[in-house]
Parts: sequence; C-alpha cells; structure tokens
Amino acid sequence: NQTIDMSSEPDGFYWPYADLNADGTFAGFGYSDIPCEYSPKRGGVDAMPAFSAATLAGWGTASASGTNGSNYPWKAFDGDAGTGWQVSSTTGTLKMVFSGVRKLLGYALVARRGNSDRMPKTWTFDYSASTDTPDTTADTQTNAPGWSNLEQRVYMFDDPIDVKSFEIDITANQGSGNYVEVYGLIPLFVDDHYDIASHTMIDSSDTAIRRVCLG
Repeated sequence: NQTIDMSSEPDGFYWPYADLNADGTFAGFGYSDIPCEYSPKRGGVDAMPAFSAATLAGWGTASASGTNGSNYPWKAFDGDAGTGWQVSSTTGTLKMVFSGVRKLLGYALVARRGNSDRMPKTWTFDYSASTDTPDTTADTQTNAPGWSNLEQRVYMFDDPIDVKSFEIDITANQGSGNYVEVYGLIPLFVDDHYDIASHTMIDSSDTAIRRVCLG
C-alpha cells in the first residue's frame, strides 16, 4: 500500500520498480522513463539521448577523422541502426567529447543492415578523464569476427572509468576496400546498469541492487 509520486513528471510512459534490501525486505519504490531490462543491452538510467546534430546540449559533441557525404559522426549516436557514420577509408576515428566527466562501464557497437564488411575489425577505445583529447587506451580489439545485420556487441571494461572524452580508433575494417562504417556507438554508463560480468544490477556507487520491475 505504497504511493509513487510522479506528479512532477511530464506526460509519457514510465516503468515502476521496487528495490529490495539484501534480506529481501522492501526498500522503496522508484520509476524510470527507460524500461527495465535485465540484459547486456541495458543502457542505464543515464543513457545518452539521441543526437540530431553534432552537439547535444548538456551531453557533448561528436566528431570524426573524416565523413563520407551526409553520414555525419553524430549519426552513430542517433539511436538508429539504419543510419550511421561512414568514412571513405579502411581506417578512421570516431570521437565524443562530453560536456562533463561521466563514469563508463563499457561501450557497445551496432551494425547496420548489409555492408557488414565495412564494420570495424581492429580498433582501440581511447579516453581521457579530464581533457578533450583521448590519450589512454581502455580496450583493444583485434581480428573481431564478422558482423551480422543489426548485431550489437558489448565491450565491458575491467573497472568503471571516468571519461571526459573518448574515441574509437579503427585500424582495419572487415574487408571492404572502400569504407569504414559505425552505425551505433553506445557508451554504457554506470548508473543502474546490468553488469554482464557478474550478471547483477548495480547502482551508481557500483553496489549490487535487488530490483523488481513492476510494469
């Protein structure tokens, strides 16, 4: 017999949940405008909104080493697997500079329909905790297997990292002699995220939580 006060929220869809203590007793209600999802695809409560231009106020600015036509860098961050960033080269760099420091658990890449031989094969994920120039490597992938249509792959770091800027530096694609394409680059934030390594939900303090989705 509890109440969830949502009177301050705009009209829309919201998903309530109940948090439990370690012993299973009720700890409190909450809600999110992102559906509960216990899987590696969970973007977190702090999931980045879709970009519709190079800069999204309050979040950051996307850029790249080059662009082919209208396949702008920000299209890799627009949440649409049908559009993405493309460069007329077999190598390239896709970059994001946040408006402030954010804590990341990892990232995901998404392939488009067709032309999967243009997706990355070898790359590094570089970041900086304090500047706009990524200079530290958090993840390296070599000889990644071929991609299927709309496939999403998640890459988790050993530990959460503070990030002011990051980039994926692609040194080889899957075989195309003309292009590199990234149709989705999703930063995975610490806040309320599903940890693929431990298979648990964790909160922003990296503490495991017991959360039951109610609708």
